[in-house]
Amino acid sequence: MQLASHHDVRRIASRSLFLALLIGTALSLTQCVQVTDPITGSTASTFSKASTGDCYSTCATEFTSALQAENDVWKANKTTCNHDDVCLALERARHDGVVDLLKAKFRACRDNCHHQGRGEGGGH
Repeated sequence: MQLASHHDVRRIASRSLFLALLIGTALSLTQCVQVTDPITGSTASTFSKASTGDCYSTCATEFTSALQAENDVWKANKTTCNHDDVCLALERARHDGVVDLLKAKFRACRDNCHHQGRGEGGGH
């Protein structure tokens, strides 16, 4: 069995780092908005879209886009492995880890939708 060449491993690592950077950037651009009710003085953190349905839709769209991007990277990396069993196993482990991370971020996003509109009184 032939081990993956140094260049193949470096290419996979650089693509993984790029994907992680891309995901981090996308998540940092999804900002919550602090809203204060002028009558009650209560504050709530919400997404910029008003309804929970919009929030779910946003979470699902972001997850689908990120998953598609990861699947594209995975397919390219599998081709790069050129049927090398060790390279393929490493790539499968990397891919599974990224997919698990994407699923966890989707669940966190979706769970945050449940908290929309629940203000936290300003201690009044």
